[in-house]
Amino acid sequence: MTSAWLSNHETDEIILQPFCPADQAEVKDLILTGLVEHWGTLDATKNPDLNEIGVTYRGATFLVARLAGRIVSTRR
Repeated sequence: MTSAWLSNHETDEIILQPFCPADQAEVKDLILTGLVEHWGTLDATKNPDLNEIGVTYRGATFLVARLAGRIVSTRR
């Protein structure tokens, strides 16, 4: 996400919600994209927990943050 996108949505509220199964693809993509940005590469074998987030983190608190309807962050 670019800072230009953020500045265009400064008046929007960030909404925290519990993870739900409908978030699966967007959350996985967000996390993997962040890992590539941080490390410059991705080893797909290192993150099997992201294949079924709802199952992997069942019983845990897993939150998503939405800004203008898009998931922009997660917290476990």
